[in-house]
Amino acid sequence: MSNILKYASRDSIRFFALSEWQFYSGPNKQVFGLPDVFGNNADVVRGTGAFNSLETLALVLEFQKKTMATSENLLRALCRPSLTRLELHIRPGSPSTPVISYPQLPKSCPNLQRLALDVDSRADIKSIPRILNSEAFTFSFLTEFSVSDIEFPEPFLRRHPNIRVLRFRGQNIPHINDPSFLPKLAHFEGLPSSFVSLFGHGIRPIEYLKLFAVERLKKNETGLLQYLFRTKTIRYLSLEPEFLGLATVGFSWDDVLAVITSCPGLTTFICPLDFDAGRTDHLETVYKTLLENLPNLEHLNLWIETPDVDVQQIHHDAHKQAIESAIALSRHRSLKSVQLKVMAFYELYEDLDGNPVYDSIRDEYWFSFMREAGADTVVSTSGMNMRTEDDSDEGLILESFSGGREF
Repeated sequence: MSNILKYASRDSIRFFALSEWQFYSGPNKQVFGLPDVFGNNADVVRGTGAFNSLETLALVLEFQKKTMATSENLLRALCRPSLTRLELHIRPGSPSTPVISYPQLPKSCPNLQRLALDVDSRADIKSIPRILNSEAFTFSFLTEFSVSDIEFPEPFLRRHPNIRVLRFRGQNIPHINDPSFLPKLAHFEGLPSSFVSLFGHGIRPIEYLKLFAVERLKKNETGLLQYLFRTKTIRYLSLEPEFLGLATVGFSWDDVLAVITSCPGLTTFICPLDFDAGRTDHLETVYKTLLENLPNLEHLNLWIETPDVDVQQIHHDAHKQAIESAIALSRHRSLKSVQLKVMAFYELYEDLDGNPVYDSIRDEYWFSFMREAGADTVVSTSGMNMRTEDDSDEGLILESFSGGREF
């Protein structure tokens, strides 16, 4: 980095991301962080012209007492008026001092449009709500906000009516039946209960909805189903159970039917299927019903739970055949891709009724099929990426290097 600071041309660095990493030297934990990258002099960062036009800054940090002051100064030096996107994750164990940087952000980054604060340290959990609720902590151009594990920051959100993207995973969600609250919101990620409490009482024109820890919809998420039925604007819907991959938590076919009949305008649908719904002898029904009920569907991502042993060949061929059959029978013209994550579980034992009980994953397989242009056939493509064209720029940078933790 010293060579970059010395020789990089003025305004040349627009994007900077760093995840501090830990290692052990003997019995002592060491952290490779901001001081190791930039040295101990924040004035060098401020003085170089290379960062003058920095637009995106994403940092995963663990502040250490011995380098606290230096890290603080470097962080402040990187936060500058040119920033439009800031993502900051302070790891657990960091002391309370880092929060003093937050109140300075509106002055140092007045043009910020996208802000993400991943709250892991105890000090931040206590302090960030107070900072967010302060009138001074306001960004005139903010359109995207992500935060987790704190009390719901209603005053902060009310000061930012232009927010279009909200990611929130926390508790103590108030019921807000107020159409003037976040009137421009089009994208929400979080818990179903949070979404229903905040926006499920009216006909909020949400287009992108990504929900975590979804339980059986017909039993526990009636408010969500009612919302889905009322609104016709949702185009992207992702439903993820809380412990995907640890136990059989995919959705039943009845749950899936309830969702797709409520959201006929979907262009992207992401959903896990349980053992019965994902059986290979049920796949033609699955794909045919999905395509008939979702005429505008372009991207379909499914997680499949199975006890099958020879997963790779059985499921690849069965899904390919079922997809092509459904396309032809439904005369579906919009579908572009189908991506599958097939999870093979161990059978642990039988319950009192003789039904098999499954738990841990034995293997995982990924299949991806792309529609051939102008045809009813699909071709297998290598690799697996659960993102689609619809959300290529919707996710957080931190998700790619913060240990899989999502906001």
